[in-house]
Amino acid sequence: MDETSTVKGVIEAVDTHDGSDTHFVLCGHSFGSCQVTWMLHAAPSRIKQIVLLDPVALMLSNPDVMVNFLYKHQSQARRTVKDTVIYLMASTEICIEHYLRRHFSWYNSELWLDDIPDHVKVLVCIAGKDTIVNANSVKQEILIYNEEMKSRGSFSKIELLHWPNAGHGYCVVNSIPWNQIIQAME
Repeated sequence: MDETSTVKGVIEAVDTHDGSDTHFVLCGHSFGSCQVTWMLHAAPSRIKQIVLLDPVALMLSNPDVMVNFLYKHQSQARRTVKDTVIYLMASTEICIEHYLRRHFSWYNSELWLDDIPDHVKVLVCIAGKDTIVNANSVKQEILIYNEEMKSRGSFSKIELLHWPNAGHGYCVVNSIPWNQIIQAME
């Protein structure tokens, strides 16, 4: 599904089930952070909060994500069971590879922190040992952004949860981080 169809489908579903005046929270894990970005570009006034889990949309223009996901061979990756599953079930899956290599609009899927509207609250959750997302770069980018906002006398809308010893998908497959995520969203 392309960007336009995805955005149209999400808005149609929300309008049908909750009404067209509903402001909603979007959550995206990994590649799903790109779809959150599309929604933020298309319907910023409808979104009140976004939650990004291991987001590839932040700093997507850096080569880390593409190289780590599409081009790093299993022998080069950290050899954990989770890394092997990501490699075999996602990175080398033919439809995913075809989409990312031929049809993905990289230029319109990166989320720039300055483009997030002031009314949208943001929670970014990253794993320090992520083999796809460069967690240290994302963390530094958010910390720098928050400091710049503070120096301007503005309130930063971006909160960061960082699990230094966790890998990609940690917050999705474990129940412990969900309590932290829920508390941070409140």
